[in-house]
Amino acid sequence: MGDLDYNAKVLGLPHYQSEMPCSICQCTKNGTNSYKNNSATAPWLKSFWAPDQWKAWSGRSKCIIFDIAGLSGASVAPDWMHAAYLGAYQYIFASILYILCFDILDEEPIQNLKKCWDFLLGQYKNSKCRHSAINKLSFFVRKSGAHKLRGKAGEIKNIAKPMLKLWTEFHDAGNDIHKKILLLMITLVDIETLLAEYSGEINLPEAAYKQFVKKTFLIAQLQQMLSDHFQGLNKPKVFSATSKTHQILHAALYSKHVQPSLTWCFGGEDYMRKIQNLGQSTVRGVNPHKTTIKMANHYRLGLHLHFEKLRV
Repeated sequence: MGDLDYNAKVLGLPHYQSEMPCSICQCTKNGTNSYKNNSATAPWLKSFWAPDQWKAWSGRSKCIIFDIAGLSGASVAPDWMHAAYLGAYQYIFASILYILCFDILDEEPIQNLKKCWDFLLGQYKNSKCRHSAINKLSFFVRKSGAHKLRGKAGEIKNIAKPMLKLWTEFHDAGNDIHKKILLLMITLVDIETLLAEYSGEINLPEAAYKQFVKKTFLIAQLQQMLSDHFQGLNKPKVFSATSKTHQILHAALYSKHVQPSLTWCFGGEDYMRKIQNLGQSTVRGVNPHKTTIKMANHYRLGLHLHFEKLRV
């Protein structure tokens, strides 16, 4: 398990922006086998790699870990944290804020954003991890690339329900596109509720698994449909659908065996923050080539103290 950059740079798996971005199936960015087709009959659903088939493929990763019997690209778990919270959700939430601030509400965009943020704060009463602030348009409007809400994974995860209530409050109930966005948000919150309900389980029970797969495919279909709609209106930055949404679908299909909260990389992000602090504390007065030795010694001593405390 690891994030998408780790998969590409360390494990040598396909880059998520490449023409063939997936290590689990043989989907493509465009064409007949495109991952943008999220229907139940999408051709890529019949192109899953078998371990032996993947190992015989000339374009496979040459990383030595895959020399182990039974391991292949399909052994690498899709990371829900980076695919959903730091992927599809960021694009969806930014698009909702953009439409509200620039199209629906009747004041200047920055005043409209203040109104949205005040509303979101009112919905945050019992949240353990809320977004620090969304008080600048640059928090979700990008000069280049798709609009994307800034924030940490936990902040994005926990803003889903407040964002649903925000859209419910201000959308036009008679507008078909607004109805689709509402359905998208309702479905998104539903799958987060389902994940929370089974957070202590190794896998999802059959009934929950079927619901999870159905709802994730619906989210992907709606996101792509909305993306196509706004591209037709010359607004290509809204509801951008990327290969990260495709990874969400694989995580859902895997959940029959291993559910996403067991393989997401929240722990890795926390570890990186600790290593960063450790590194900062060891660089003073030390030659650069000796820094890693000092870090390793401090880390070893820290683990010793930690394990001794646990043993007592």
